[in-house]
Amino acid sequence: MSIIENAGLMGIPIPKILSDSFDILRKKEEVKE
Repeated sequence: MSIIENAGLMGIPIPKILSDSFDILRKKEEVKE
């Protein structure tokens, strides 16, 4: 997950669907903690 996030931060284009799904996963992880 962080590899794709880092790629996005470096300016490498990431499909919107992928970035959206990672946002959802991250929110689920935050809820668990």
